[in-house]
Amino acid sequence: MVDEGVIPDQITLASSLTSCIGESSLPDGKWLHCFVCICGFDSDGVVGTALLNMYGKCNSMEDAWRVFNKLPERDVVCWNAMIAVCGQNGYGHWSLALLRQMGMANLAPNKITFISLLDACANEAAIEEGRLLHSWLLQHEIESEHIIGAALVNFYGKCGYLEDAQRMFQKLPLRSLSSWTAIITTYSQRGLGRESLCLFKQMMEEDLVPNEITFVSLLSSCSYAGMTETAWQILYMMQQYYGVTAKSEHFDCLIDLLGRAGLLIQAYMLIDKMPFHPGANTWMAFLGSCKLHNNNHQAIISAEHALEVDSSSAAPYVLLSNIYSTICCEEGSAVFATVEDFVEHDDHDFVVDS
Repeated sequence: MVDEGVIPDQITLASSLTSCIGESSLPDGKWLHCFVCICGFDSDGVVGTALLNMYGKCNSMEDAWRVFNKLPERDVVCWNAMIAVCGQNGYGHWSLALLRQMGMANLAPNKITFISLLDACANEAAIEEGRLLHSWLLQHEIESEHIIGAALVNFYGKCGYLEDAQRMFQKLPLRSLSSWTAIITTYSQRGLGRESLCLFKQMMEEDLVPNEITFVSLLSSCSYAGMTETAWQILYMMQQYYGVTAKSEHFDCLIDLLGRAGLLIQAYMLIDKMPFHPGANTWMAFLGSCKLHNNNHQAIISAEHALEVDSSSAAPYVLLSNIYSTICCEEGSAVFATVEDFVEHDDHDFVVDS
């Protein structure tokens, strides 16, 4: 398009930025950012919000803050994007700080704002902050709206408050697919696999069509409960009856299930037969299983694969150091040094320009 002399508009550029996901896509995202500046759209609200989301998905918080602070005008959509980016990257306290900054800028939060804030609290298990948000939603009588209700079910579930999640789910006058998926996920995360499947059957009785996220929760339930045969049946049903294509998240659940059961050869064969290149999460799931069953040789190989995909993650280094420590390998010293360098890397505090 550019080679033919056609200059893309804001919508085209914003759409292109959505394709950059993960740290491996960061160079492409930065190239697009440079092109945005050349085209003179770096101050545009739509493009600016797309840049925020892109840097958030690429785990580059410093760049996200830089874009946010440079935007001359920030509407609610822009603030919501920054709140969501902070929450998704493990900085829920920044999300809450942004809510206060939003009030100082005389902007009223909307439903999307509170969904992002509840997700941020859920990711950090910030139960007190989440309860305060819940109280505010009750006062403004929007607690039972289905998208808010689903976010509350998800919040209580992720924080480990099963009874609160159940109570919130039962209160919903209209139970959408997202609220059903949230309660199924809650049971799954508590290791209640059979109960998750019962909820799924109840959901089907209401003629709701499950999506890929619902199936991730179901497969995860099978993994926690050790239901290998049921997991394969769910995968078959997902693809054959509902036309949902299996993605890395679905395969990761199966690999984790096989690994927990000690079927390491089958898990490795599944990784090898995946229709796409395995990501860091896939190798980490297999690595955890290898460590669980004391297969140190395969664990080391898995960690090396994980580091090839994402060298910035601390988790493979930590697991490797533990393995080397256990088997007293001389090579372990190099791993410890790398972990030490990683942990001692300077943190950065970011302040929102007013």
